[in-house]
Amino acid sequence: MRATGAPFLSLVIMGVLPQVMARFIGFSAYQLDSNLRNSALVGLVGGGGIGATLFTAFQRFDYDFVLTIVLAIIAVVMAGEIVSGWMRRLFQ
Repeated sequence: MRATGAPFLSLVIMGVLPQVMARFIGFSAYQLDSNLRNSALVGLVGGGGIGATLFTAFQRFDYDFVLTIVLAIIAVVMAGEIVSGWMRRLFQ
């Protein structure tokens, strides 16, 4: 594209972006999933966040609330995977 005289912005938008978009979306979804799981685990050991709420619910023996939190975490992870798969197919 540079040999034809395309400006830098066109080179990035039309040449580079289509090649890296699927991997970027996959990596972003992986990071979101990893951060959500890690925040739950860090909170269980006293770091705050969603894991702290989960830990206090465990301490109060409030198992219906624990189940709700766990199901919410699973739902967010699954929704992220579905959206990620859809976006990767869209940009391939």
